[in-house]
Amino acid sequence: MSALASLAALAVFGLQPSAGLPDAGADSGAPPWLRWQAPAGACPDASQVAARIEALTAGAVDAAALQVDATVQPSGEGFALQLRVEAGAHVDVRELHAQRCATLADGVALVAGVWVDPVATAAAVDVPQVVAAQAPAPVPTRPPARTDAPVEPAIPRASRTRRGALGVWLRGRGGLALGVTPGVSAAVELAMGVGVRRVRGELAGSWVSPRSASVADTRVRVQLGTIAPRVCVTWPLGPLDLAGCGGLALGVVRADLARGGTRQPAWLAAQLEAGVRVPVSPRVSIWLGAQAQLPLRFPVFRLVDPADPAHTVVVHRAAAAGVHVLGGVELRLRGLDKRQ
Repeated sequence: MSALASLAALAVFGLQPSAGLPDAGADSGAPPWLRWQAPAGACPDASQVAARIEALTAGAVDAAALQVDATVQPSGEGFALQLRVEAGAHVDVRELHAQRCATLADGVALVAGVWVDPVATAAAVDVPQVVAAQAPAPVPTRPPARTDAPVEPAIPRASRTRRGALGVWLRGRGGLALGVTPGVSAAVELAMGVGVRRVRGELAGSWVSPRSASVADTRVRVQLGTIAPRVCVTWPLGPLDLAGCGGLALGVVRADLARGGTRQPAWLAAQLEAGVRVPVSPRVSIWLGAQAQLPLRFPVFRLVDPADPAHTVVVHRAAAAGVHVLGGVELRLRGLDKRQ
């Protein structure tokens, strides 16, 4: 217990490892068992260090069984010590540093005293007093400044970026078309959309398959191809979205007449759609919709009446309003597909 108390006293002196040092000038006043080298004037001399060791051990130093070799040199803002203590068969080697050279001298005395007589050294050192003297003063803390300004919660950067990011969608659908060609035709559509979560601009290309009809002993075969720029808006409704789109369909109607060859007049129609989008995964949705086709400029196909060349016969005319019923898959290529 006394030896441990002496070592605790040594620890509170603030001695810490340091780099190796070259030899300083020797002190001629050292006893045979002490080699003390330290800057003159800044450090105690060898006789003072020896006296401190003898005081800690109550004069129990045996010159034949103890050898102390200590070298002190300035280092930074303090001093560094290279110490070697041989006590019988035991060897203690350490490198220490402190702000004051006197502290290192006391350290040499303590290390040597513990090896010579730990009981006497522990009794000679007032450990509580040393600890109290070396304890750092408490650092006052400043209370945080008070402010009445409201603190707005920080919005995660990733959320701000995703909410403002543009989305890109690709959609393919197929279905039925009524009112453009004779009877009911098959229809396919491929659309690309760019926008935000609720509003997007689209460019859709569609084709209505050929259908034939016979009028006034003449057979006609009609098909339609269009490109439609439009705007779509979606509204959330539980797990799905309601969708509404509007735009113009620009294209060409192709009519192959048994008598009269092929005709390809321009087509212009207003296009309105109501639909529903059902997400099945973060990137894939099912889109079902019904489109109203309202022709603004559409051709009427006529032929000369064989029975009366002064008159013509209408062989095909598009309806005043057509309907496309389409269903297919939409793939989100970039951005948000549904609300978070």
